[in-house]
This record gives sequence, structure tokens and C-alpha cells, in this order.
Amino acid sequence: MKINRCCYVLIIIIIGIFIVPIRPEEPKVEHRRYKALGIISAKIPTNTHLWLEINSSGSFYVVATGDLTHLWYSADKMDTEAKIDIDPGNAHGGDNDHRPANIVSAWHDMGNKIIYFVDHSGGNTIYGWKLDYSSSESSPTVTEMGTVAGLNTVGDVDIFLIGSDVFIWYVDTTELTVVKWVDPNWVNQDTAASTSHPLGKVVVISTVAYVLLDVDPPALFSYTNATTTMANLETFGGVGIPPSENLAGMTYDGINILNFILTEDVTNFLYSYNISGDSQIKHGEFNISLMLDRNNAGTVPNELEKAFGISNEITYEIKARRGGIV
Repeated sequence: MKINRCCYVLIIIIIGIFIVPIRPEEPKVEHRRYKALGIISAKIPTNTHLWLEINSSGSFYVVATGDLTHLWYSADKMDTEAKIDIDPGNAHGGDNDHRPANIVSAWHDMGNKIIYFVDHSGGNTIYGWKLDYSSSESSPTVTEMGTVAGLNTVGDVDIFLIGSDVFIWYVDTTELTVVKWVDPNWVNQDTAASTSHPLGKVVVISTVAYVLLDVDPPALFSYTNATTTMANLETFGGVGIPPSENLAGMTYDGINILNFILTEDVTNFLYSYNISGDSQIKHGEFNISLMLDRNNAGTVPNELEKAFGISNEITYEIKARRGGIV
């Protein structure tokens, strides 16, 4: 009997080695504190998405608060800044180095050292342009990319790339539309009836783009380039997109999960959307600004996007596969 009991115990131990309990892992929150550089910049970015890092040595392009038609360059971690001439043809009058409307969004093609910008000031025209800093950061080449004109009052707009193709996603008082740059024109790809609402920031995964539209309730839309069609994928009841542009970012974990912030009764919550599972998860309360997928190099030590605490000055990082942040 003693031998049999030993055998039973041994069998149980062996079985226990190979049986791993499967249970969902709850999102955890950790934080690390980073050292301040002691630099007080004269130019404060209008939002985190228009503060564009262009190398690992501390060079930036920035659209500054209160000065949304100009672009500034810093080579010393924002200790000093110089204005960039972004109207080299002097087409827009005034001081001959500014845009005709507010710079509202940018898409950084890091590999080619090109940044695509889009301007609007709530009128009936959207302006596209690109900045190529491959030859010079301080004196980049600026190229106009035409206009989307004759619109009703523009509510919001973003610019994005799928492969080498450039697109604008905009909403005005009557429609939500995607247009594609086919030099020298912006060509309509798809349109849905809408009213003027804020847009989130576009995330591109392979040949599909995703964006949040702040309708009631907020909706996650996709644009599929292969079929040139939009689709309403998911709605989020009882919440809204935060009014602050700093909180309008959306991240992608490189696998299957989108993360973003939605507001419920003036409280900000972290949400995740599972693309393949077509499902949403509401996480805890987080007053954070999510880094855009487009602005992250995706290499060590920045494989995944960061999130920046608005009130607690903590830097977080998104989690892969299951959503949430650490």
C-alpha cells in the first residue's frame, strides 16, 4: 500500500506539471518614473500628436499652441526652436512661411523621412501637403498636395498612408468621406451620410484603416483599401470621445487590439477593441494621452506605444494581445 500511495502521489505531481490552469489575466498597471531634462521650452505643442520626433538625438518638429499655421524645428530637445518655411512659394501671403489654415494632423513616414500634413480651420476647404526632411531637417522640402474644396463646414480631418498611397478622412456637416491623392487631385473613395462630429486619429493595419467618429453613440469605422469601402464596425454606448485632442489617440498592439480613451460622465476610461473577435472591453479609469501607432518606431526599447499621464506625469506602455496598459 505504501508503494501504491507513492505511485499515486508521483502520478499526481507529473500530471500537475503538464496541466496548466487557463484563466484570463487581469490588466495590471505598473509605472516607471523618468528623469526630467530641466528644459523649459518656449514652444508648447498644441497637442501630443503634433509634436513629432524625427531622430533619436532629440530633434523635433512641433506645431505650437496659439500658432497653428506655423511649424517649428528643434535640434536640442526643445531647448531652442526655429521657424520652418512651410510656404516656400509664398502662395499664402502674410509672413510667407505659414499655412493658409490651421495644421490639424500629420502622418510621419519615418522610413522615407517624409511627414504628410493636413490643414483646415472649419471652412469649406482642406489643404494637403508634405514635408521631406531626408536632405535637411532644418531646411526641409515642402510640396503642396492640392485641396479638397467646395465642402460644407469641415468638422474634423485626418491624413494617413496605406502603403505608399495617401488618404484624407474627413467629416463635414453632411458626410463622412475618404479621399485618395491621385496627383494632382484628391479622388473620392467612399462616402457615408453623417453630421459634423469630431474624429479620432486613424490607425492603419495592413490595408485597412480604423477611426473613431464621435456620433451618438461613438462608432468605430474601418476603410478597406482593397474594396475602397467604409464600414461601421462597433458602437460604444453611454460614452463619448474626449474633447481634448490630447486624449483622442488610438494605439495598435501589432497583433489584434486597438486601445483608446472614451469619456463617461466627465471621467476618462481606457477601452480596447478586439479586431478579429469584434468585441470591446472597458478597462479602468485612466486620464492619459495615448501615443499614436504612426508616431512609434516599433523598435527596442519602443516596440509598443506609450501613454502619458495627464495629471500624474507617469509614462505607461500598452500591452500586447489582450489590451490595457502597464
